[in-house]
Amino acid sequence: MELGATLCVPRSPRCDACPVARFCDARAAGDAEALPVKAKRRAPLPMRGAAALLLRGGKALAVRRPPRGLLGGLWDLPGGELAEGESGEAGLARALAEGVGLRAGRLRQVGAVEHVFTHRVLRLQVFRASAAGGRVRLRGFDAHRWVDPEALAKLPHGAATAKALALVGLAEGPSK
Repeated sequence: MELGATLCVPRSPRCDACPVARFCDARAAGDAEALPVKAKRRAPLPMRGAAALLLRGGKALAVRRPPRGLLGGLWDLPGGELAEGESGEAGLARALAEGVGLRAGRLRQVGAVEHVFTHRVLRLQVFRASAAGGRVRLRGFDAHRWVDPEALAKLPHGAATAKALALVGLAEGPSK
């Protein structure tokens, strides 16, 4: 029997029907109605990031996150988290070099999107750029594809990526 779901419920516990009521400290203290005491939820931490629709020869670069961790196994635009005080352009250049081994040319900021996760609030600056020469070398991602830009929206991705794709005109925004 699941006592917490059927008898020992918040605001109206059924102590008279509980088989372990005589052992209950809350009932003995007379405050069973006040339980459970829920911890206050911490405010989500703000974070800043930058990502780009990175184009080469009419194809866009999509990167896949590792299977474990936040948004595991989902496809994304290349980019990363910005350091404290770092501009979007500088942070994107650093993140591209570190994460995919490429440089961006003809960088143009399209706008920004905000997405709230349970524990973070992400403000993501979104850019369009051309990929300078070089070969993709992944670090922090487990796969990549050069795809038609419209195909990006068909790959499995998170809501923040959907917002970024909508901003660059490749998909509708996520439903609320």
